[in-house]
Amino acid sequence: MKDLEKGLKSQLLLSFFGLAFALSGCAMLQPAGSVGNLEERIARLEEGLKEISAQVEKNRDNLLFQEAKIRDHQALLEGSGTEKGTAEAANAAFDPAGVIGGRDITPATVYRAAFGNYASGRYQPAVLGFRAFLERYPDNPYAANAQFWLGECHYALDEYPQALEAFDALVNFQPPSDKAPDALLRIVAILKKLPDENRAQETARFLLKNYPDSPAARTLREYYPEYKAP
Repeated sequence: MKDLEKGLKSQLLLSFFGLAFALSGCAMLQPAGSVGNLEERIARLEEGLKEISAQVEKNRDNLLFQEAKIRDHQALLEGSGTEKGTAEAANAAFDPAGVIGGRDITPATVYRAAFGNYASGRYQPAVLGFRAFLERYPDNPYAANAQFWLGECHYALDEYPQALEAFDALVNFQPPSDKAPDALLRIVAILKKLPDENRAQETARFLLKNYPDSPAARTLREYYPEYKAP
């Protein structure tokens, strides 16, 4: 995880120094009468830097929740002995009609099918699966996890209002879920995209105040240093 983060930071630094070198080269090589061409080249270089920054931001978003995904994968593997299931079942395309009408379906098989779809990038079937799980097993110990990954599916689909709704619901789970800090961190990321800076700042402060020692709070401090602890 840290190697990926270092690589991401190195990518941004290399891009920055590359741009600086290119700009300095343009300044030295262009004659005084070519100001228009120089400005055009600078504009193109700045546009290129924006594209690189956008890609870095996207990669950072992906890194933020790799740890959460790995934890769920590990939990599924550790729980595989408690209920029968196969790798094929975990990765099969999810059929919500089968869940509602099936008699031999267990909470674990429903969750694994939905999570398998999410992990494989099949976000729409995963949405249906997690919703079916939450409707049928709202009091299951994995309900909070299902709510979290439902929000992640909507986020991956750029459905930010639906993602916010899912993460807000998770934050308000009773009793509180250990996924709440991760949900708050994702809410901050979404609000910065919308953008809604006031609410993003308010959510960040809530996370730092109520879960100061959580991995999510540490990630917030690292990637969003503009938010200070209350």
